[in-house]
Amino acid sequence: MVRYLAIASILIIFGCSRTAAPEEHGAKPGAGPMMMGRPGPTPAPPGLEDYADIMEPAQHGNIKIGVNWIKVAPVIFAREPDAPDKKDVVATNETKQPSSKETYLHLVLSIANLGETARDYRHPLKSEVTLKDELGNPFPAALEGKPGRIEGQIASATIPAKQAIEDVLVFVPANLRKGKNLLLDLSARCFGGEGSIKIRMGQGMVR
Repeated sequence: MVRYLAIASILIIFGCSRTAAPEEHGAKPGAGPMMMGRPGPTPAPPGLEDYADIMEPAQHGNIKIGVNWIKVAPVIFAREPDAPDKKDVVATNETKQPSSKETYLHLVLSIANLGETARDYRHPLKSEVTLKDELGNPFPAALEGKPGRIEGQIASATIPAKQAIEDVLVFVPANLRKGKNLLLDLSARCFGGEGSIKIRMGQGMVR
């Protein structure tokens, strides 16, 4: 199911930076702050000037893309008749939904349509998204065989004018902490554009 965010939510998303992941299943509401005041973008390290700072979401025409939060955790799979093989998953106690035995690096994107007409979006192909650190260490895209299989991930959606959606990207975290930054390169073909969106995130933001 696609969850649409109204224009007021877009302003909240792009006016603040989330530095903690959403509360886990079973957590008490309000147990911890989800959003911190926006300190502003940091100067780009040499050689990374093409990447927008996570505190200042990247804009491509009327589409604005930001990273809401980053965490390392098991993946929870969406409920569906053809659930993954049992050897790959375990059932969570609270929801009985299957989750991965391995942990992955999750990036939750906000894709905002600031224009006056609807725009189509689709989940990027494995060849259309890359994540690496400033040393060149890669974070391969994971579990990309079937978009929408993961809870919070969408295969495609139409974004109404002045609204936004969220999508989840999942990567293998083996090279985490070898560098200081995460560099996301996302093809604009996902929303009918040309070129790419580049976003830089400090690895200290990973939860």
